[in-house]
Amino acid sequence: MRRLSLVAGLALLAACAARPDLTRIPGTLYLEFDHGSTARLIRREYRAGRVVGSFPSGYLVARQRPQRSFVPPAIAGCETGSDLLSPDGTRLLCEAPSENAAHVYLRAHLGASPVIVRHVMDNSNDTMFAWLDNHRFAVTVYDRSCPYAGLYDFFPSRIAVYGTNGRRLSTGACAFGVVAGHGRMALIGERENDWWWNLWQNIVDDERYWNDGYESFHHTWSLDGGKTWHDGAPLLFDGNGTLLYETRFNNPLQNVWRIQWSR
Repeated sequence: MRRLSLVAGLALLAACAARPDLTRIPGTLYLEFDHGSTARLIRREYRAGRVVGSFPSGYLVARQRPQRSFVPPAIAGCETGSDLLSPDGTRLLCEAPSENAAHVYLRAHLGASPVIVRHVMDNSNDTMFAWLDNHRFAVTVYDRSCPYAGLYDFFPSRIAVYGTNGRRLSTGACAFGVVAGHGRMALIGERENDWWWNLWQNIVDDERYWNDGYESFHHTWSLDGGKTWHDGAPLLFDGNGTLLYETRFNNPLQNVWRIQWSR
C-alpha cells in the first residue's frame, strides 16, 4: 500500500527545506486516498486548512480552470485511469493500451483523431507524461543510451517535449518520470543508497524500503534539467511555483496515491 509524505522545497533550493505550513499554499489540493475498493478523492482547501468537499475517484483537475475539472468517460484507445487534463481543461493526455503512445484529445471533440507519440516509456505511475502548458507536454521516451532503473525495473528513458500537433520540440536528460507546472519540470531519477540511508532504514524499519528495489536505490529529483539531483520524489508544483515532494521515512499523509492542484 503506497503511503506518501508531503514536504515543500523552494523551487531553486536544495532538498533541505523545512516542511511548509500547508494552510498557506494558495489554491486547492486534491488528494486521492487508497481505501481498498472504495478509493475516493478528497478536496482540501489549504488556505482554510479544512476539507471542503469529496469527489469521485478518477476526477481530473484543470490547474488554471478548476471549473472545467471532470471525470472523463471511457475513451477508445485510452487506458482507464491514465488521463491527465491540460491546465485550461481543453485537452486530455492518456496512455495507449499498447504502452507505446500518448494520445492528445480536444475535450470538445473526444472522437477526433489523436496525436500519437511513439515509443513512450510506460513507468506504471502518473509521471510518464505531464503538461508544461496548454500547448506543450513532456513525456518519457525510450532511449537505450540511458541507464535502466533500479527502482521498479523501468526501462531506460529520457524526457522529450512535444507540441499538441505531435511535433517533438526538444529532447532533455535521462529520467524515469516528470512532474510539471507553470512551464517548469521536475525530473525523476534515482540514486544508490549510501551508508547513511542504510543506517537510517535499519533504525526506522520503514516497510516501503524493503521491496521494489528500495533496498538498493531511492528516488531523486532535479529542477535544472538533470544537472543536480536531490533526494525525494516530486509530487507537484503549487500556485507559488513551489515543488512539493516526498522525502524518505516521513509519512504525515497515509494511503495517498494521487495528488493534484488547482488555483
